[in-house]
Order: sequence, then C-alpha cells, then structure tokens
Amino acid sequence: MIKFSYILFIEEGALCRKYEERGSMKKYNSCILVDDEIDLLETMKMGLESVFERVDTCSDGKEAFDIITSNHYDLIVSDVQMPNMKGDELLRSLRTKGIRTPFICISGNGNHAQIMENKRQGGVDYMDKPFDFDLFIEKIQIMIEAHEKKHS
Repeated sequence: MIKFSYILFIEEGALCRKYEERGSMKKYNSCILVDDEIDLLETMKMGLESVFERVDTCSDGKEAFDIITSNHYDLIVSDVQMPNMKGDELLRSLRTKGIRTPFICISGNGNHAQIMENKRQGGVDYMDKPFDFDLFIEKIQIMIEAHEKKHS
C-alpha cells in the first residue's frame, strides 16, 4: 500500500498520471478541499483533478464556508484542525444552513469522540492522514453515487 504523504514528497505528479491512465473512471463536476497544510492541499488537488472537472482549495474553514455557500460542490473534503474555523465547526455551520453536500473529514490525530460527533452532524466519512489514495477515491465514488441516488 502506498501512503499518500509518501507520494507527496517522493514523486510529485505521480498521482495525477496514475489516475489519468484509468480512463474508465467517471468524472464529477466539482470538489472543494480545505486544509491548512498547503503542500498536502496542492498534492491532493492534483490527484483529484482526474476525478473532478474543478477542484477548488482554501486553507481555513471560515473562507471555505463563504465559498461553499455561494457555489455548488459534489464533495467537500476538510481537515479537522485548522485556524479560524475548525472542520467540525464548518460541517455544523453548513448543515445548519441546509447544505447537505457529502463531507469527508481528514485528520492527522484521530479522536474517536470527535469522529462520532462529526458523523452525527452529517459528516459522511472520516480518514486519518496519511491515507491510501486508492481507498480515498473509492470512498468518494461511493459517497457521491449514494448522495445522487438519495436526492434524485
């Protein structure tokens, strides 16, 4: 299993080529990534550009809230620990506003109580950093397809 953070430092660009070669994958419209680790944010964006037509990024929850409330996304991926507004606060604020977009929480320090609370707030899934990018892509596809079925 190749860990995503390993690719980040060793083979910049490898993820993008790997997923571009899988021509059978369905491409979705848009995703937003929220993380204060800029290197990780940019590498994740590069990998997800093979799955989404548009991948937006921002580095804090408050900025993300403003962007998300004025745009439509198929998926939101947010770090839990960030400045200005944490990922769980972002999730709660979006759900309060009626935004039900699939939401994946990512974190380098998994806290079981926090994970369960985020799921109660409507966070669809949770992944610990570093994570396997193949598993991440599979989760994205399953989540978006389930969301589309539920709302069609």
